[in-house]
Amino acid sequence: MSSLLRVLLLLSAVYSLVIGSPYQIVVSHVPTDFSAEINDTGVMGVVSVAEPLSSCGNSSNPILDRIVVVEKPVDGSSCSFIELSYNLQQAGVLAIIAIDTSLRDAQSPPSGSRMKVLRLSAQQKRRITIPVVVISKEDGVGLLTLLKSKSDVEVRINLAGQHTQQSSPFLRIFSLFYVIILIVTWLGSIVFYSDQCIVSRLLRKHRRLIRRVKAVRYRRVKDRVQDDCCPICLETFLDEDRVKVIKCGHAFHSSCIDSWLSEKNDVCPVCRRPVVGIQSKNYEKELVVEIKRQQCVFAFWKDFMCFNIILVFFLI
Repeated sequence: MSSLLRVLLLLSAVYSLVIGSPYQIVVSHVPTDFSAEINDTGVMGVVSVAEPLSSCGNSSNPILDRIVVVEKPVDGSSCSFIELSYNLQQAGVLAIIAIDTSLRDAQSPPSGSRMKVLRLSAQQKRRITIPVVVISKEDGVGLLTLLKSKSDVEVRINLAGQHTQQSSPFLRIFSLFYVIILIVTWLGSIVFYSDQCIVSRLLRKHRRLIRRVKAVRYRRVKDRVQDDCCPICLETFLDEDRVKVIKCGHAFHSSCIDSWLSEKNDVCPVCRRPVVGIQSKNYEKELVVEIKRQQCVFAFWKDFMCFNIILVFFLI
């Protein structure tokens, strides 16, 4: 289970934006799905502000081999976010920091932003080979203020663990229903494999065995020297007594043989042959098998629930 957790944590690694000069500041941000992934060492470079800030890739300021700060285009603008990123990439920038004026907090991106990114084609995703991250308006203003007061500001984008884009409302609803179904199924399996249910199932099995033996009315044969008697209670059969004759041919009072079978016996009390032709396993052995199955099911659900809780946590 520990190896599974490590894999999930590695898969969930996200980016961070660290302003390293003249002093270190960690800025929360949202990485875009269409841009390149960051390796372990990250991307580091001098920051330059695009001029104008809302340009579509053209800048009067030097941007070659630099990390460029731009304003993220609003929906419906003539220059899309992808087009802006592609143009800056062609201009030779190392990475892009986009200020989203509608994003107050990088931990809470606007609804639908992720859905829009997820609809990108594979061809569009392959076009962008540099890192592109989005920061909030508040962090953007702070970064621009710092850039105005300092000539050379270095930024590193690495895997230090900031915030990813939040899931869409649909994914949240789906995850909620998935968790509910998962919990109901888990509780159902716990009830089904509880000790009480295991014993009840074994008792029901023996009761079904009893019901398969049909009771008949006893009729005394005339001129018979010796009357039949029940081998269990040793009392003579009387006319109209309810009698059960099992497969081996021995007859018993219905109440006597029912009591015998109810005590988890499935063989004839006289000859020890199976009551219905096929002898079931010993009750204790059946109970051991059921308990082992119970332990396997509980162990499976323990690992399965841990995996799904971690998975849903990262999805939402």
